[in-house]
Amino acid sequence: MDQTSETNTDELTAAQLAERFDSLSETDANDKIDFIELPAGGVLFKQGDPGEHLYILVSGTLDVILRRPDGSETTIDQLAPGSVVGEMALLSGGKRSATVVAVGDARLARLSRDALDAMPPEEQDALAVAAVPRWQRVQLAKSLSGLFGDLDADSLQTLQSQMTWRRLAAGEVLFRQGEPSDGMYLVVGGRLHVSVSGAAGDAALVGEIGPGESVGEFALLTDEARSATVYAARDTTVAWFRRVVFDRLVREHPDLMRKIAGIIVQRLHRELGHKTAQAPERLILALLPSSPAINTWQFAQELVSALARFGTAAALNAARFDDQLHDPGAANIAPGDPTFPAVVAWMDEFEADRQYVLYAADYSPSLWTRRCIGRADRVLLLTDPRADPGVSPAERLLDEREMPVRTERVFWHQPATEQPAGTGRWLDVRSVDVHYHVRQGSTDHMDRLARRLTGNAVALVFSGGSALGLAYLGIYKALLEVGIPIDYVGGTSMGSLAGASVARELPYQEVADMAEYGGKLGVFDVTLPLAALTASDHLTRICQRACGDVQIEDLWIPYFCVSTSLSRAEPVIHERGSLWRAVRASTSIPGVFLPIVENDNVLVDGALMNNFPVDIMAARCGSRHIIGGLVMPYREMIRRYDYEASLSGWRILLNRINPFSKRLRTPSLMKTLLRSFDINGLRLTKSQQEAVDLLILPDVTKFVSSDFDKWQPLSKAGYAAA
Repeated sequence: MDQTSETNTDELTAAQLAERFDSLSETDANDKIDFIELPAGGVLFKQGDPGEHLYILVSGTLDVILRRPDGSETTIDQLAPGSVVGEMALLSGGKRSATVVAVGDARLARLSRDALDAMPPEEQDALAVAAVPRWQRVQLAKSLSGLFGDLDADSLQTLQSQMTWRRLAAGEVLFRQGEPSDGMYLVVGGRLHVSVSGAAGDAALVGEIGPGESVGEFALLTDEARSATVYAARDTTVAWFRRVVFDRLVREHPDLMRKIAGIIVQRLHRELGHKTAQAPERLILALLPSSPAINTWQFAQELVSALARFGTAAALNAARFDDQLHDPGAANIAPGDPTFPAVVAWMDEFEADRQYVLYAADYSPSLWTRRCIGRADRVLLLTDPRADPGVSPAERLLDEREMPVRTERVFWHQPATEQPAGTGRWLDVRSVDVHYHVRQGSTDHMDRLARRLTGNAVALVFSGGSALGLAYLGIYKALLEVGIPIDYVGGTSMGSLAGASVARELPYQEVADMAEYGGKLGVFDVTLPLAALTASDHLTRICQRACGDVQIEDLWIPYFCVSTSLSRAEPVIHERGSLWRAVRASTSIPGVFLPIVENDNVLVDGALMNNFPVDIMAARCGSRHIIGGLVMPYREMIRRYDYEASLSGWRILLNRINPFSKRLRTPSLMKTLLRSFDINGLRLTKSQQEAVDLLILPDVTKFVSSDFDKWQPLSKAGYAAA
């Protein structure tokens, strides 16, 4: 049976229609098929309409018209009598992928969904297989038109007829660096990664190619070997055309060369400009449960609702997939099955129509689970934190992939959970790129997850600044009052201490009470200056009270702080381990406070290396929504002093205790150390200010870096600035 073969007659009879479907007798065809007349210029259906019927063109001619994102249209195909129209949308329950218009008067036979359901499964399967070439032509036309603009229908059809389709499994190499160029590829579905190997053989990921984009065009222009290795980041469909086809197309359309050059320039600009993590415009997620008790489908539905705020989103599990294709067992069809290409085409179409797709995998390593992992841009390991850490059967499939997929763990906590615990045990079992804490039933937590996944997270970064950082209390109070959600927190020195309170989601009054405690206790418990100027007990007690006995990885809001390793002369980013010890290290001004020792690392204040860690935050959150709190803008500090090139400390002491001597104006050791530290921080901070989306600069000119007892006016300054 050939559903797409053409006939040389001008009109098909009911008997001929019956021949097209073995299950229909001539009588059935008359009963189940109705005929419609379409005048010249009449629209059969529009792109985006629901697929409710299948049509067979009886007489006349139809144009297939594609509407581009900019609203322009182009004719991509012309259909003659005998053509089947609309089968893909009807079979999948999706929307029409193009508009179909009658060139002249046309007559069509129409089959409903019920008529199609009445057919035997094998006949429906055959119809699905026959629909694949039509779908490929539409998707290819979308890609070609999007890349090259308004090519005429003949050029589009010529390219379509001379392109070869290729299916790449996740991790499969399309071509390698140094190989000769054999043509250009268009990504129809999936995603490619581009890596470049250096002289030492180390490979670096330099870019990615998504649906509707091309790869390999640079080598065609330069006639040089491939400049990079390109492989499938996930299961990917590409269309390839040879160099000879490209050369002929350029001869016929000279302007095409300019468009190709534009594509190359845009990609170079994107790769050079995006040095930080960037969320893709489209995202396919696979949800893998860590235990059979987890309700993966419930989680998927809640996440889809949250993702819908940022674009079209949908979720599928094996049962819903079978329902969509009206075929029990479709989710677990093996790659060698004759209908497998139709399943792949359907999934490509499903993903192309949406920005965010979630595939809820089985707990078992089924074919459906393998397909979910293979098609995923990211894998979310959905974890019950009450369970014992381990590797699920589905999770073991990740180790079979030739190229790793970005893997993230979601801890789905019980509704009554106040503070997560034990996260480190799970992170030790499998290293993941990032982890999330989500409380069941919390819309706020699910919304935070959606923002983080889509690159819409709101991040907060606090700079160092000693006592001036108490102004961050006022900024925090203002953010709470206006309801701005915070999804990431990072800081250095005093900013690390303020950020820890935000990451713990503490009420403002509790933070204010801790500031009052610190102001009364005092930070500078001066001692015999052999190891440091202070015993550092007061600072330690303040950090312990502010942070509690919490591990960084257990915080609801992801957090980091920066310290400096004197041992290795490099910054240290704290993202796991004791929160109070990390903050204590980040606030350890060299010479003033004792360093913290961790694993043979002598750690001091992070402001030495990075006083305003906006760059670190940008690399982690993948968002431009970064709020920066900065209390160290450049300002002059002019004082007049009464001493020459040398000055004895004994002279200063005698001057202080003699009530009859004129007081010497000299700098204090503590203020000189703090100011020197400020100056180094200022030099490193200037380049970071431009990277924030919102920069808050409290007016702290009336204060000095040792004013730890003036937290109230400093907090008011921060509140006023915010």
